[in-house]
Amino acid sequence: MSEPEFIEPTPQGRRKLVVMIACLALVGLMLDQWLFPAWSRHLQTLPLCERSIQMMGALRAAFLVVPLIVGVFAVIIARQWLRLRQFPLPGAWVWRRTRIQRGRIVQLRAYALLVMSALAWLVPIYVFAVMITDEDIARVCASPSTDAPMSRNAPQ
Repeated sequence: MSEPEFIEPTPQGRRKLVVMIACLALVGLMLDQWLFPAWSRHLQTLPLCERSIQMMGALRAAFLVVPLIVGVFAVIIARQWLRLRQFPLPGAWVWRRTRIQRGRIVQLRAYALLVMSALAWLVPIYVFAVMITDEDIARVCASPSTDAPMSRNAPQ
């Protein structure tokens, strides 16, 4: 059997990893400290039913956009793994010396990633199929009784 191959970390690769992690942390901090509180203050000024409709719109966007973006990147990476039959990919940024895997295990990992990305695309479809709609909220807000079912799948 041949000697194991390794991908070696480079100072430039480590710098890029640190910058990427710092940018992600900064985005998370900005969302937590500015965007979410500002949106929450805005929602507090709205009547209850309008607030519910706006919150459902934000939830729909989050459930639709995030899995689709993750799924697209996963498909791109899985295709590269299948084409090159190597993990990590050549030129990948690594923090420490990492053994290169080749062959069947990389193929299995790539196919697993493709299946997970397909599921990431199916989750929003399922969520939209069972999620409460704006019409459901408006119907409940307009009715004198708040006991009306709000789900499309609930018995009427």
